[in-house]
Amino acid sequence: MRIRILLTTALLAAAGTAHAAPLEGFGIGGGLASNSLDAETDFSGYPSSANGDDTGGSLFLKGDWMGRSGGFGYRFGLLLQGGNLSTSLFADDEFEVKRIATIDADLGYAAPPHFVFGVVELGSARVAHIDDNYGRTEESVGVAGLGVGYTYALTDHVELTAELLGRVLGQLEINYSGGALDGEHQTVDATVGSLLLGASYRF
Repeated sequence: MRIRILLTTALLAAAGTAHAAPLEGFGIGGGLASNSLDAETDFSGYPSSANGDDTGGSLFLKGDWMGRSGGFGYRFGLLLQGGNLSTSLFADDEFEVKRIATIDADLGYAAPPHFVFGVVELGSARVAHIDDNYGRTEESVGVAGLGVGYTYALTDHVELTAELLGRVLGQLEINYSGGALDGEHQTVDATVGSLLLGASYRF
């Protein structure tokens, strides 16, 4: 009986000390993103460029690790975000952003339960160009982004976060072969802005 009591006491003590401190440790979460797309294309066969834009919502997932040193907070994570964005450029073609995946660093002032931070991120985006006559070109392009954010720790484990991000996508190049556009060349440059609202659980 004494051994059983001692084991129970030890387990309860371990459970009481194993919880995460606010804004520290590994976390996983997700939420909603409000996105805006601005795209510009140049086509060697036309004398002028064309622009297109779109807005839309998507889901995102994020895993990260966070630490603190005094008032300095640092968080490093992996983000997978849906795009759900498309816009017409010229009359017969369309540009899509399907999804975005990034590695990001959040650096700023941490005073639990508050964390105010700046964001730097690098990664890739899956994009597509659809032409009514020449079909679909789909590939991954680079992404670089900057932003700001705020996290509030509801408990030692549960956090709410808002982030405002601006991203520049790498240039998509399309080379036409055959038909009336044989030998012509088109490029698409795009930026994506996102407002992310999410919740996470920190272990």
